[in-house]
Amino acid sequence: MVVDYLIDPFVAGTSGGDPESLSIRHAFPALWNLEKKYGSVIAGAILSKLTAKRDPVKKTSDSSGKRRNRRVSFSFLGGMQSLIDALHNEVGDGNVKLSTEVLSLACSVDGVPASGGWSISIDSKNTGSKEFGKKQTFDAVIMTAPLSNVQKMKFMKGGAPFVLDFLPKVDYLPLSLMVTAYKKEDVKRPLEGFGVLIPYKEQQKHGLKTLGRTILKQLVTSDLRKLLGVEGQPTFVK
Repeated sequence: MVVDYLIDPFVAGTSGGDPESLSIRHAFPALWNLEKKYGSVIAGAILSKLTAKRDPVKKTSDSSGKRRNRRVSFSFLGGMQSLIDALHNEVGDGNVKLSTEVLSLACSVDGVPASGGWSISIDSKNTGSKEFGKKQTFDAVIMTAPLSNVQKMKFMKGGAPFVLDFLPKVDYLPLSLMVTAYKKEDVKRPLEGFGVLIPYKEQQKHGLKTLGRTILKQLVTSDLRKLLGVEGQPTFVK
């Protein structure tokens, strides 16, 4: 019951994925460390608390360390797009290429590359410039591409192929996002919260479908009617 009605919807909602396919080591490293150290998550949580109480010096040290390394959520006054806009303005229009596929990445030396030690080649048919489509050299490269894209690229190191056989296989689940707006009088149930997490078992039991493509609007409208008693059609859909 706890797994199906508490852990399942929380993990699925916060991670945007299937709890069965997530890696607990990477999604919840603290729980993974407890299980590895104590052999049980529950026993580990209890024993770690007891250990901290018996050793106040270590507890104080650990607490200060946690405060320094604690991850926090943040945003900007204009939203996260502010970061993208700032980077774009700093780099300049002429140096930003969108919808451009990188075909290969090469490092000319071992260890820390020297100036111009990196080179990339891109698909020139989408760049609008034959010059930019040629192989170019750079001092450093930052890659934030999905693993599915990285595995399609060709990598070279010191003139020899560099095989990325150490990369894990990652399944990217489809995710559909839809924004709707309704008149207040059309929502019959109180909106006491900021979100809804639906256990998978309840989705099966009541026929709720939270993902869809061809009839996404109908599915979302149907779900909102069952969950919140929403009547009528939305005044805004995107």
